[in-house]
Amino acid sequence: MNDAVVDLEQRYRSLLDGGNLSDALQALDALLAAAPAQANAWAHRGALLLQLGRPEAAATALAEAARLAPRDPEVRIARATALLQSGGADEAVEELDKAIRLGAVGSATWATRGSALAAAGRLPEANHSFAHAATLPGARSEVLNDWGVALYAAGDASAAYEKFSSALAARADNAEAAFNAGNALLRLGRVDEAIYILEQVVATRADKPAARLYLGSALERANRHDDARTHFAALAADGQLPERIRARASAGALSCDAECTRWQGRDDAIDSLKQFVTDGVSFSPLVLHAALDDPGVHRQAAANYWAFETASIAQRPATRLSARKSNRLRVGYMSSDFRE
Repeated sequence: MNDAVVDLEQRYRSLLDGGNLSDALQALDALLAAAPAQANAWAHRGALLLQLGRPEAAATALAEAARLAPRDPEVRIARATALLQSGGADEAVEELDKAIRLGAVGSATWATRGSALAAAGRLPEANHSFAHAATLPGARSEVLNDWGVALYAAGDASAAYEKFSSALAARADNAEAAFNAGNALLRLGRVDEAIYILEQVVATRADKPAARLYLGSALERANRHDDARTHFAALAADGQLPERIRARASAGALSCDAECTRWQGRDDAIDSLKQFVTDGVSFSPLVLHAALDDPGVHRQAAANYWAFETASIAQRPATRLSARKSNRLRVGYMSSDFRE
C-alpha cells in the first residue's frame, strides 16, 4: 500500500471518528479510486451509506465487497441488511443463507433471516428461523422482540404481544420490547395495560418520542384528555423531532382540546397543522378529522399519506395486503361523506 493510499485511509478514519459522515464518504471514495480492489474499503462504504440512510447504494457497494471477498460472511450479512432496508427481502434471504453456509450460524444471523423471510411474505419459514434463533446462545430477548415485530407487521398483534412479553421475561430492561408490547396492547384494545407499560418507557427512555406519542393516544382513548394533551403538546413543541411525529402530536392535542372544549390558541394550532400538510408531511389523515374541516387540506393530507404508504409498501413486501386497505381508506377519505 503506497503512502498516498495510507494518507487517504487516515483521512477517512479521522473524519469518521469526528462524526463527519458526508466528508468521510468523499474521502473513502477517493481511497477507492486509488485502490479499487480493497474489499474492506467497499464494506466500509456500504456501512457508511447505511448510516447516511442510503440502503440501495449501500447494497451496491456491499455487492462489490462480496465479489472481492466471496467467503466473508460478515459482508453477506451487511448486504442482507441493506437489501432488507431497500425492499429486496428475497435477495436478503439468499445472502443470509450464504452467510450461514460460510459459518455465520449465531442467533443474530438466524433472527435477521427470520425478519427477511417475514418481509418477503414467507411467515411460516420466518417463524421456523426465529424459533431456531431462540434456541441458540446469544441475545434471546432481542430475538424474541424481532420475532414479535415480524408477527405484528403481519397483522397478528396477539401473537406479537406474546413474543414481546417473552422478550421482557428474558430481559426486563429491554425498552424496545416494552415499547412494542405497549403498542401491541393498544392495538388489541387493552388500553389500561398499554398505558402502564408506555408510561414506564417514557419515564426511562427520552430517546423514544414515539412511545410518548402512543402513550398520548392511549390516554386519549381512556378519556384522560388533559393527560394526553400534556404529552401531545410537549412533542408538538419540540423542534428537534421529525415533522411527522410533531404533526401527529399537534393533531392529537387539537383532538383533546375539542373534547375538553378548550378553544384558546386553537386557530394558531390549526394553522400549524395545515402547514405540516402543505410541507408534505405524511401522517394518517384520520387524525385531522377531529381537528379541522377544510376539504383542500384533507385532500392534500390524503395525497401525502398515500404517497408515503405506497413507498412503504414497495419496501415491505409482507405488507402488500395492507395496500388494499390503504386504498379503501384513501378512496373513502377523499369523499365528502367520510368527513361528514
